[in-house]
Amino acid sequence: MKKKILMTGGSGFIASHFHERLTDTPVNNLDLVAPAHPLHSAHIQGDVRNPADVERAITGCSSIIHLAAAHHDFGISREEYFDVNENGARVICEAAAKHKVRDVVFYSSVAVFGEDYEMTVDDTEPRPTNDYGASKLAAERVLREWAREDTKRRLLIMRPVVVYGPRNYANMYNLLRQIASGKYFNIGAGGNIKSIAYVENLVEATLFLAARMKAGVETYSYSDEPHLSSREISDIIARALGRGRTITVPYRLAWLMALPFDALIALTGKNLPVSTNRVKKFCTQTYHDAPKVRASGFTKRFDNPAGLARMARWYLDTPSARERP
Repeated sequence: MKKKILMTGGSGFIASHFHERLTDTPVNNLDLVAPAHPLHSAHIQGDVRNPADVERAITGCSSIIHLAAAHHDFGISREEYFDVNENGARVICEAAAKHKVRDVVFYSSVAVFGEDYEMTVDDTEPRPTNDYGASKLAAERVLREWAREDTKRRLLIMRPVVVYGPRNYANMYNLLRQIASGKYFNIGAGGNIKSIAYVENLVEATLFLAARMKAGVETYSYSDEPHLSSREISDIIARALGRGRTITVPYRLAWLMALPFDALIALTGKNLPVSTNRVKKFCTQTYHDAPKVRASGFTKRFDNPAGLARMARWYLDTPSARERP
């Protein structure tokens, strides 16, 4: 019998691509919501913060892929970030210890590095500057302590950048959709690097590294090359969608144009696609290199221009993606 995997957050975007790669491996899918993608194994509706739910899901499993997290940019308190990310990791570790599960893959984030570096690499010192990054770093510490308690335990920590690809409905989807609508414009010079990762590459790299795990803890950043500027990303998407080159407005004007949306967000509590914070975030450099993955022997199938084109093709070919409210 093949070894069974517990996958937390198994109904999400990245998880859907893991399920596509693990069709010959039994997977217990633990998530608060049912998956929209097909499963070849069991779905257990539950919460990683609830020991009883994790107990039901981990039974019979010999390894864990821990993806579940609080991670949205809007509407999550500091307490919830730490409750889901740090406390959830603690519940997972307690269950793993009880059931003698010795292999764990954990998805952290480059957010642990914070925003004070011009560029980071795998061994850059973490200095989180927001609650999400701080809670992910706290979860890493919980898992590292679990790994130290038994010399046979193996922990793989992945720190991906912004992940994009088919079935993604987060930041890159919003950008793609705005470009498709003809309502998008570049802000300022657009020369700031925005490191990104194509989901199929990330999943394949994770499985490649997991198959070669050694006792102890291994930590990898993950980003794809070439590293692209915000203007290059938008121009590649525009070409893939069959649209012309996007126009540009000065940063100050874009910031002023976003002010009314800040007021609407404050009044309605809705997470609107435009705000001064989003303008600032889009124009901030997020350059995260990943030399350890390249040195590991893993070879990605798609560079970033090809990955962006694949996501654009998915968008054009998927009515539910184009018609999403």
